[in-house]
Amino acid sequence: MTCRACGAEAEILPIKESARPDPLETYGASKYMQELCFRGFTSCSVSILRFSSVYGPRLRLDDGEATIIARIAGWVSTGARPRLFEDGRQIRDWVFVGDVVAAIQARLARTEAPAVINVCSGVPTTLVEACESIADALEMDCPPEVVGGYRPGDMRHCLGDPSALRALLGREPLAFKDGVRMAFGLTA
Repeated sequence: MTCRACGAEAEILPIKESARPDPLETYGASKYMQELCFRGFTSCSVSILRFSSVYGPRLRLDDGEATIIARIAGWVSTGARPRLFEDGRQIRDWVFVGDVVAAIQARLARTEAPAVINVCSGVPTTLVEACESIADALEMDCPPEVVGGYRPGDMRHCLGDPSALRALLGREPLAFKDGVRMAFGLTA
């Protein structure tokens, strides 16, 4: 993406927990409404964990409502070329299910924690890169097919800031390129 004003390449910045919520579609709006319900709790300590797109070994690949990563893995596992909208360079931030579990356990073990925590990797991965990583993990030759077009309500890029998660876990969350074999590989 380029800046409309100067023509330079735009930098994709991670979304911080303090960013003003601005859901683009019904699913995002429903998640934000749930947050608003819990913010009113005063009798106990509450932390809102904002899960990025979660993946892992038990992800359902045959679900018609599957996330894009499950659909890609499902296509590749059957030898079908993944079909990607736009140019395939949309950025996503996938979080390994083990980091989600670790975040929940770490938060439950503390009496104090941030009010909102992004549970994400903070590592940008394009859809094309995800296709290549999954194909490598499954030892398949299945390059994606970029079909153009777009999905109404879909965002171009989604990247979270994992700073609060790093502090909670005391380590870096797993990048998609490192977790893909555990999730989709032949040894998974």
